[in-house]
Amino acid sequence: MLDNLNQKSAAVALPHLFGGTAGVAASGALQAVVPEKSKKIVNIAKLLGSTVVLIASQGSSKSIKATSFFLGGMAIESSLALAKDLLKSKINTSDTATTGDKVLAGALGLGCPGGSCGKGIRMPYRALRMPSTSFDSTFEIVGDSPTMEKSYR
Repeated sequence: MLDNLNQKSAAVALPHLFGGTAGVAASGALQAVVPEKSKKIVNIAKLLGSTVVLIASQGSSKSIKATSFFLGGMAIESSLALAKDLLKSKINTSDTATTGDKVLAGALGLGCPGGSCGKGIRMPYRALRMPSTSFDSTFEIVGDSPTMEKSYR
């Protein structure tokens, strides 16, 4: 498998990878502008539409086209959104959840109630917790000992 790792194989594989990624991103972008009450029907339409066009565009070709990966990415994102919507009330995400519930919740992106994954985590290193404020320091000499006076922008 690693014997075929070269520029030619990368030139063939990367458009497919980027096509799928672009499909997921386009589906998410479309989802962001749709009103909340219409999200479910739009997900169903995206899933069915991208799947039908994917099958029709592939035809009898034996090689998979990059556009097929775009449509596939769109279908995958839509199906995951639908599954998440259908199962979010049925999966236990509390501390008492079974391992199966935790795995399923994590796979669907429900492992963090309210989407709070990564929020409220205290960074272990002080330098990573530093505020992003700029400080201007000026020195004022009083007698023989310098004292620091800070001003904030």
